Amino acid sequence: MDVEERVRAVIRREQHERPNHYVANTMVVVMAVMLVCLVLNEAHVFALNATVMRATAGGIALITLCMCLLAFGRRTGGHPATRFLMMVGVLEVTQLVAIMLNTHVVLVLAMPLLLSCLYRDRSVAVEAIVGTMCVCIVSPILAYRFGTFHIDYLTGYIETICRVTVSIAEVNRFTFWEAVGRMLVYLVLPRCLILATFSTITLVIARHGRESFLDHLAVIRMEEKLQGQVDTMQQIQDKVLYAFADLIDSRDAITGGHVRRVAKLTRILMDHMLAAGYPGVTEEYADAVVKAAPMHDVGKITVADDILLKPGPLTPAEWEMIHQHPVRSEEILKKTLPGIEKETFIRIACNVARYHHERMDGSGYPDGLKGEAIPLEARVLAIADVYDSLASERSYKEAVSPQEATAAVLSEMGTHFDAGLKPYFEAASAQMEAEYAR
Repeated sequence: MDVEERVRAVIRREQHERPNHYVANTMVVVMAVMLVCLVLNEAHVFALNATVMRATAGGIALITLCMCLLAFGRRTGGHPATRFLMMVGVLEVTQLVAIMLNTHVVLVLAMPLLLSCLYRDRSVAVEAIVGTMCVCIVSPILAYRFGTFHIDYLTGYIETICRVTVSIAEVNRFTFWEAVGRMLVYLVLPRCLILATFSTITLVIARHGRESFLDHLAVIRMEEKLQGQVDTMQQIQDKVLYAFADLIDSRDAITGGHVRRVAKLTRILMDHMLAAGYPGVTEEYADAVVKAAPMHDVGKITVADDILLKPGPLTPAEWEMIHQHPVRSEEILKKTLPGIEKETFIRIACNVARYHHERMDGSGYPDGLKGEAIPLEARVLAIADVYDSLASERSYKEAVSPQEATAAVLSEMGTHFDAGLKPYFEAASAQMEAEYAR
């Protein structure tokens, strides 16, 4: 996934999918309250008239529609239009609730404004503000028309906010248009002023949320750019590493590609250990061991050509020089890797370099370690290194068949190699043999 695709995915998730999900959950709560009201009405606890009953049923239908829109948005990958449609559904539900509960409706009218803040989008906030103002104006008129408007419940609100007595503001004894005029002055106007405050806060939150969201997207783009640079540097490091390792192989009269084949065999074995849940083997650890594999013999660069390329038997002193190349490999890595690689990888690489010639029975070199005192990464690489040495042609020997190489490794399980790795090697052997059958 490139940078812009990831940015689009974040926009879709943060501005469409998640807010729609939260709004839908809120609507479910509202629907549950409505259903409770209907049940209590049937139980003769509440006394809802037919109009309120119909409004409640309509609210439930609208909320169901919102859930359908949410499902549509998910199928279309969070379509941008769904947020506006969801807000329309919220406003319609608010309208119905405002008609039913004509008294303390300011709190209900604040719901669309609050929910619009989830989208961090000025256009959605404006839609919520305009829609809420329309609901504020229309809902008392519809409530009066449908017979759910009761002046008695508004006494404290009108007398406190408007400083008039109910006898002046009362609407029930006037004609329809006279009642509408008084509702607009004594009811709608105070509510609109209160909502204006909420609206200002909503716009501020939407703007701040939008700015924060854009900053988040900028950080994502920067992270992706930096990651791309890191990946490029890593590729350069890997190419230099393999070139250096190939150079060592060429000095050792080894057929080209030894380090690459050892790395591939190590990957095959580590993958089987990872799949089987070998204790302590994670993807990060496996990747580090495979990456360290080509560096296992870098110390051979310190061995003189007359020893490294000697066609005849080596003297004890010359063997001692050869046996010291793992130590030199570790020293080179400790000098070159700090500041370039993580400490964890440096430790694994140094273990691979120093201990891959150790044997489980203690007869290996350079330290004569025995059993599990040999680090796991070195035990794994030892199998891959010997297997390739057997199955590859060298200037001083012919290659054996892949099946013979497998049999040779299995015969030394418990002496040269870790017997605990035997089942994983057996599982990986067919794949390893296939690499040399090509």
